Amino acid sequence: MKEQYTLSIIITVYNIFSFLEEAILSCFDDLSSVELIIVNDGSSEKMDFDSLLLKYSSVISIKYIKLKKNRGTFIARKVGVRASTGKYVVFLDADDYFIPGAILKIKDHLKESSYDLLLFQYKKNEEILPRFSVEDNILEMTNMTLVTYFNNYPDDFDWSSAGKVYRKGILLDVYSNLDFISQRLVIAEDLLLYSVASIYIKKFNFINYPLYYYRVHEDSITQQLDNNTSQLRMQQLDIIYQYLFFLKDRFYSSKENRFIFEYSLFLIIIERLALGYKYKKNIRYYMKYILAMYKKLGVKFLIKRLLRKILN
Repeated sequence: MKEQYTLSIIITVYNIFSFLEEAILSCFDDLSSVELIIVNDGSSEKMDFDSLLLKYSSVISIKYIKLKKNRGTFIARKVGVRASTGKYVVFLDADDYFIPGAILKIKDHLKESSYDLLLFQYKKNEEILPRFSVEDNILEMTNMTLVTYFNNYPDDFDWSSAGKVYRKGILLDVYSNLDFISQRLVIAEDLLLYSVASIYIKKFNFINYPLYYYRVHEDSITQQLDNNTSQLRMQQLDIIYQYLFFLKDRFYSSKENRFIFEYSLFLIIIERLALGYKYKKNIRYYMKYILAMYKKLGVKFLIKRLLRKILN
């Protein structure tokens, strides 16, 4: 599809209509060469999308896509990316918003060079993430430097789709490799996408400034701690782990790729083990993989990461 815009902003919506207008308005600080794609992921709530689209369609280019049933974040975003016409893509959850000036700042940096990935910070509970361990405000790097950086500063590895602008071609390659996935994925799907995208990223950039607000509220599935939701989280983590384990053989041709997939698998295991500790599920099964990572990442890092997940 021919590129018509510099930036495509993709918002996926599932039963969170009350926050959507704020999310849309946060995209308005620079509307030139920007398109907005809203994917209604089979919402069951009654939502007046027509009025909202009518209200803002004369201000910004809006494309609205409605899925017949809830397919999950991963597939909803894939549909949005394939419908987009921007050179770059940024994801915005319907209950989050961009900090004022974010779109202008993103576009300014995209003008400087042709990046595969532009990373920026975001706010979550007033905490600024990720904590980039770089002195320069902006640091241009290659693929090898990306892997070396996360090897040296593993705590900076943040798989959330918040804080990332991808070149659309990278995402198309990712979704092409993951087209076999039909399951509804709502947890850790960002890690799956980021792991495969990292294989294709040759040039990227950091912006050490928060441009995105990640809203934490009790309706979010990642914040719900009841037994049923925790069971779902464990099942989803198991699925993502199986996908990553399957994909690692396809991409194991280089040292850099091996590190990316080993570390991604490790993060899934840490998440799963922390839940297993809380709910006494399959702890032994995952401990052997944790022990296998001991020599690669060091016991101090392993303990710190695991304790953080258990105590949160």
